Amino acid sequence: MAPIPEPGADPEADVPLDDPIVTAHIERTVAPYRALLPAQELAALEETLWMMLTTHPEVAPMVDRLRRDAATQRSGTRPSESGGRAANKKGAAR
Repeated sequence: MAPIPEPGADPEADVPLDDPIVTAHIERTVAPYRALLPAQELAALEETLWMMLTTHPEVAPMVDRLRRDAATQRSGTRPSESGGRAANKKGAAR
């Protein structure tokens, strides 16, 4: 059983409301229902999904991993494992 939070504690305080990973997953999940549900129901569904993705003890760590993976997949220059030396073995054998 999860510990009961102290009064006034906000368990989602460290997750911004506009977190791009959480927002993308919520949008993908809600998209098929946008034309079917009234605005109030959509808002409740989005709120429930946000709470689940950011606080559930099984799901939140998975979302954290997605967030870390997204951060490491940015494009740009990265150091090579060879220390900047060419990894061409044919040229090295000459």
